[in-house]
Amino acid sequence: MITWNNTFHFTAEFTCKNGQDEFRPDITLFVNGLPLCFVEVKKPNNHGGMLAESARMNKERFPNKKFRCFINITQLMIFSNNMEYDALGGIVPIQGAFYCTGARSYAPFNCFREENLSGQKIASFHCDYPYKEIDKTVEKQILSDYNCQVIHTSPEYQTNLDFNTPTNRILTSMCSPERLLYIIRYGIAYVRMEREVDGKIESTDQKHIMRYQQLFASLAIRQKLAEGGNRA
Repeated sequence: MITWNNTFHFTAEFTCKNGQDEFRPDITLFVNGLPLCFVEVKKPNNHGGMLAESARMNKERFPNKKFRCFINITQLMIFSNNMEYDALGGIVPIQGAFYCTGARSYAPFNCFREENLSGQKIASFHCDYPYKEIDKTVEKQILSDYNCQVIHTSPEYQTNLDFNTPTNRILTSMCSPERLLYIIRYGIAYVRMEREVDGKIESTDQKHIMRYQQLFASLAIRQKLAEGGNRA
């Protein structure tokens, strides 16, 4: 049960297995013990970019009925190769940090851009977020648990500690506790879709998640109502 007083945990390489089929998201976020979000993180300039990750999800994981129970319970999925958005000459970005929700067949990857009405170099939500200082003892323990001690002094690791990397920005924007709970509660809906098959109309419910523009519009409406604004 999700309320406004919850317990949050995370783990790496959490195995989702059914029979001989399995997959292990890089990071899984738990709310009150429920795996409601997972994050797949790739190296910059990974082979195929994020198009390869989209193809893997939409052609392999979503259609696999053995993964259905895992996909159904996961409400938010984030994918990033820690690069700024780049369409590489096209229209739709194929590098960067993206998100979607579960689907029976196909889920589009959505960009996320934090609201920045004042046009600052760093959006205020990120700049003013109350990040905690890194506890060196805990950091060392985590690296040891995942047998990654050797990366501690690497330039890439040190760069990734910056809160303003593409991956860290989308994690703060979508997975900070209040935002994550808001998205789960208000940002996901089932939409009845109809299509003609062999002369007959078939109906199906498709799961949709808010685009980032809709998220900020709804947050603005909530704020206006909280201030006593007119509901009309």
